[in-house]
Amino acid sequence: MHLATMANAWSRAEERKQRAEEAKKEIVEKRHNVLDEVLKLEGVSPSEALEVASILMADEPKLHLFYRAPLNLRRQYVKDLLKK
Repeated sequence: MHLATMANAWSRAEERKQRAEEAKKEIVEKRHNVLDEVLKLEGVSPSEALEVASILMADEPKLHLFYRAPLNLRRQYVKDLLKK
């Protein structure tokens, strides 16, 4: 019975590790694609897109917010980031 408890604990630890690795991969992919996503927004110049992409790649919570926002809010979020 003690071995079963240890096996379960090890299995849960492996699952947590796998979820953490998947989350890291997701962040890397989002950072990789963020410039393209910002460039798709109407009214954003290439130089503004580069500036916003730099901001978003350096700040994970802002990156998450950008991707979670609907398209109509993304443009406003980008403009707000440029004002700061």
